[in-house]
Amino acid sequence: MRLSRTAKIIKTASLLALMPLFADATQIKLAVDNAEVSGNLSVIDLNRLSLVNDRIKSVKTNKYGYEFINDDASGDVYIKTTADNIGDPLNAFVISEKGFTYKILFVPADIPSEQIFIKNPAITDDESPKDNKEPVPYKQEIIKLIKEMGQGDIELGYKVKSVRTPVYQKDRSLRLTKRVIYKGTKYEGLIYELKNVSDEVKQLSEDLFAKSGIRAVKLDKLSLQPKEVINVYTVGDMS
Repeated sequence: MRLSRTAKIIKTASLLALMPLFADATQIKLAVDNAEVSGNLSVIDLNRLSLVNDRIKSVKTNKYGYEFINDDASGDVYIKTTADNIGDPLNAFVISEKGFTYKILFVPADIPSEQIFIKNPAITDDESPKDNKEPVPYKQEIIKLIKEMGQGDIELGYKVKSVRTPVYQKDRSLRLTKRVIYKGTKYEGLIYELKNVSDEVKQLSEDLFAKSGIRAVKLDKLSLQPKEVINVYTVGDMS
């Protein structure tokens, strides 16, 4: 079953960031083999990089200013900026035990610790290692919901409604319009249309759209050209 024509034209976004209601943030990125994954790293705390249903075999980079700590039990890598880091982004390649490669570009920021999970749609849950840790609570359901939203599908158990509701933004150079609502028993998914109405390039982040009750934020892009329009996806708790 499909949505209206408006929802059908929504393109699947490449970035996925989950933002729980705690001091630290969890970003979950959907990425295929050889894709580039971008996001933020904390310069004040330890950061965790993990592959969903896979393990990190190695991280290759020639960038200084970062320390890597391998967790052999989980297959995760913990990343910490060193004292001599002058704000350079982390540009590296992550190679997984299942043979996938991801190019990562993480920008350091003055934020709490980040947990970054890379989810490859080519890897099914059935392929996960038997000794894999329990999945992050609510993670799989939210990933599935946002993926269905991006493809214009109706997720089982959700009522879908197309709307056109302007949303007030402090930054008047950005025009935000609510377009589609997914209502379930636990979560509410929203798709917004975001337009840069200015004549300047606007830099975006998931933090701009995070608020109380929001568990996930995903943007089509993190840089918006003048007059360009993208989609913003959010998932929050049902009130």
